[in-house]
Formats: sequence, C-alpha cells, structure tokens
Amino acid sequence: MKKLFVSLIILLIAGAVVFGFGYVPIRLEPGTQALMFSRTSGWDSETLRPGAFAWRWQLLVPKNVTLYHFPMETRTLTVSNSTALPSADLYRDYLEGTPSFEQRVELRIRYRLSDTGITELAPSGLRPEGLDGWYDDFDDRISSVVLDTVSATLDRMVNEGFEGSLTDAVLDPVEARIEERFPEITLQTVVPEEIALPDLELYALARETYRAVQEQRENILREFTAATTSDEARRDQRLETLARYGEILDRHPVLLEYLEIAAQHESDPLNIQQLQSVIE
Repeated sequence: MKKLFVSLIILLIAGAVVFGFGYVPIRLEPGTQALMFSRTSGWDSETLRPGAFAWRWQLLVPKNVTLYHFPMETRTLTVSNSTALPSADLYRDYLEGTPSFEQRVELRIRYRLSDTGITELAPSGLRPEGLDGWYDDFDDRISSVVLDTVSATLDRMVNEGFEGSLTDAVLDPVEARIEERFPEITLQTVVPEEIALPDLELYALARETYRAVQEQRENILREFTAATTSDEARRDQRLETLARYGEILDRHPVLLEYLEIAAQHESDPLNIQQLQSVIE
C-alpha cells in the first residue's frame, strides 16, 4: 500500500512537472502577447495571452520552441490636413469680399497590432525588436489612406450635400476605410480634434457663377469665330473673283480702255461696269 502511495505521489509530481513545462502563461511577460514557433510544428495559429489557459506539448522538447513577445500597446497617430476646396482661388473672385474656402481636419487615431496581424506578419519577418520601425512605416500608410478618404468625403459633401452630424459624416467613412484596408490592426477610436468646413452654399454659388461666366465667354468666342470665318470666306471669294478678272484683263487689255471711256461718259453699253467696282 505504501509503495502504491509513493508511486502515485511520484506520478503526480511527474505530471505536475510535465504540465508546468507545457503550460504557456508562466512563460509570458506582463503586458505582452506571444506567438510560438517550434521546430516540430512551425508557427502557431493563434497568439498567447497572459491569464488565458494554454498548454503546448512542443514545450516538452528541449530547445524546440521560441516565443516572440509582442507588447500589447496602443499606438496614437494624429492626422491633419488643411487645404482649400477645389479651384477655390478661381471661384471666390466672383463673390464680394473674396471669402475663404479652406477646410481643416485633424483626427487622433488609436490602434494596436491585432492578433491576426501578428500571426500573419511574424512568419513574414516581423519581430518585436523591429516593431517600432514597422509602426513608423505603417503610420505613413494609414495617414495616406485617411487623408485620401477625408478628401473624397469632403468633395462628395460639397457636390451632393449631407444630412446629420458633420463629425459623423467625416468619421464614419474614415473608420470603415481603415477597418477594410488594414485587417492587421485593431482600430480603437478615431477622435476628431478639429473638423471645419467653409460655407458650402456660398462655395456652390461661387462655382455656379464662375461656370455661368465661362459659358457666356465661350458663347461670345463661338460667335466671334463664326463671324470671322464668314468674313474670311467673303474675302477669299472676293480675291478669287479679282484673280479671275485679272486673268481676263491680261488676255484682253483693251477692256481697260473700254472701262475708262465708259466711266468718262457714264455709260456701259456692254454692262461690265461691275468689273470696275470689283477692281476698285
């Protein structure tokens, strides 16, 4: 009986040791999540978090496993833009007071690297020591996408108008675009520090006034071109007629004497006085 009890104790101790070797949370650093790579199984399919039960048999094999610890930190990025509405410099000159059509947007974005991002990026070469550099490059990418989205959203608001909250009209497309474009992060918040638009109705009036003026100028230019073309056609026809009469007079120089006599006597028996008026 005593031998059975001792054997049971030994088995329990051995089991505890085996369990301890394979129990993951005791190997994790505070404030981090880890992704496991083992020589026997390759990359794990999910991240490991402190406080969450996880046991891996691969840890029982000496020097088989490497745990990559990624900090569960939140990244804060400020994206700002201040530009004039399209062709504002042209349009505002057609209104009294030359109003400003400048738009200003400043957004504070909070995000962190998602579990999916770690499981996809680590096998491609992302390591904890290179995370700061990856964040710097990613900030540039997300800033570019956010600014493009804001610009397209504001242009649509100018052309089509909008209803409801100005803040929601800008933030909703930005949040949707970030989540669609960047599955490797978890978007936490997009906080508007500033969203300022000029008077869109006044801008629309200035734009329509400019277009009306341009249309009138085009109409005047078309009429002038048509009149000029008609004058050139008549002039070409007159020159062609003169060229034909010139050929006739070269062949029949006596007609010049006839025209001179007809002019002196104010008579034109041959009815060719029209030639003289053309020549003159």
